[in-house]
Amino acid sequence: YHDELTEIFLRRNLIVHNGGIINNIYLSKLPKSKSTPQKLGEKILVNEKYLNEAIDKCELVFLLLATEVSTKHGGECDNLFKLINNELAYKHIKEERYKYAEELCSFMRINKSLSEASRNIASINYWLSVKSQGRYLDVKSEIDKFDVSASRIEFVLAKYALRDEKEKFFPLMIQILKKKIKADITLHDFEDWPL
Repeated sequence: YHDELTEIFLRRNLIVHNGGIINNIYLSKLPKSKSTPQKLGEKILVNEKYLNEAIDKCELVFLLLATEVSTKHGGECDNLFKLINNELAYKHIKEERYKYAEELCSFMRINKSLSEASRNIASINYWLSVKSQGRYLDVKSEIDKFDVSASRIEFVLAKYALRDEKEKFFPLMIQILKKKIKADITLHDFEDWPL
């Protein structure tokens, strides 16, 4: 995200300090991957889509940096994980902003300082984000290999849902709702769960 952040801050400086008019400083420091068809002296615009994407990119980078710093200094990673995965990534998934949820979860699922359950949750959200972008085949083999034989029932349900195994998912869901199988899942959880 180096080039993206560079462009965001260059554009911010251009708007704040030069009224949004493209100058030589902006053009000389702009990464080649972010070249613009606009010319010197033209006004650069910021629309809602650009602004939302810029905020998401900054949030993502700063959260990942905070996680790295916390991990290196012996911080409580599972609490930070709950914030990043259970709050932010989940929010992105519910708002169908899958790209950013994918990025957040991609990092969290390989973080060895997290508990196995936390990494599994991050993996499930990662797979859901990738699948929701139409790239299910990219993660199908990982999902297939996901061992849920000794896992919490939520992980079993998630695997069924990710694989579109409705014939297994719904009977298990009904057993849980009828309290025939013990699980910390409510009807509201099923209604709210993006899977």
